[in-house]
Amino acid sequence: MTLRPYRFDMPALALPALLAAGGLYGAHALDLLHGGTAHPQRIESGEWLLWGAALPLAAGWALLHRHNARVRLRAAEARAELLGQHDPLTGLGHRRAAEAHLALLLGEPLAAGTQIAVLMLEIDDFPCLTARLGRAGADALLRCVARRLEASVRVTDLVARVAGERFLVLLPEVDGAIAAEAIARRICVAIEAPVEALGQRHWLRARMGLALQQGEDMAAETLLDRAERALGTAKASDSESWRFYETSEALAG
Repeated sequence: MTLRPYRFDMPALALPALLAAGGLYGAHALDLLHGGTAHPQRIESGEWLLWGAALPLAAGWALLHRHNARVRLRAAEARAELLGQHDPLTGLGHRRAAEAHLALLLGEPLAAGTQIAVLMLEIDDFPCLTARLGRAGADALLRCVARRLEASVRVTDLVARVAGERFLVLLPEVDGAIAAEAIARRICVAIEAPVEALGQRHWLRARMGLALQQGEDMAAETLLDRAERALGTAKASDSESWRFYETSEALAG
């Protein structure tokens, strides 16, 4: 739910000012009718009161108009910021938002015995699916993958679409590799279930790379790079759906 600042009703505030100005000129016209032309330029004290009421209202209207302009500007900036943090196709966060969130997680204390895990996921042979189904069918598959990912992870986890058919899952406070692997297996089962797109049934296969936080001073870029390296190793294998990052891979690379 988005909280919106109170917006003043401009027409309602402008109406008293218009009535006061109209009353002023109406009173002056009546004065001319009843008093003749002996003193046509004379303004009575009541008319001065009408002027005195109209001018503050006009000044208030101008100030409130500026306030409304600032409110609308802030609302537009908030909407732009919200859209800038989310992938328009799937509604998931994008890579920059995920990186910022991971950096915040790495800067906070963790529960004893837990780690932060990063899971990088990619759909196998997705360019072939796009060529066969067209852009609309491929987009429908990506939206389905996004919903299945969200349904497969915990409430505290974050799912983002980082590029094309590649997704990122941040897993805060997992109980080591076994717990991260259990989540990866659950995701794999969900993704590989048949999916309907444009009246046809399709079977997808996900490849995943996982990396666990090692030490309290690990940077977000390092953890993401390790997950991407592990994903590359899993994609190079014909039998493995996911692969953990291993220190030996960094030495080999």
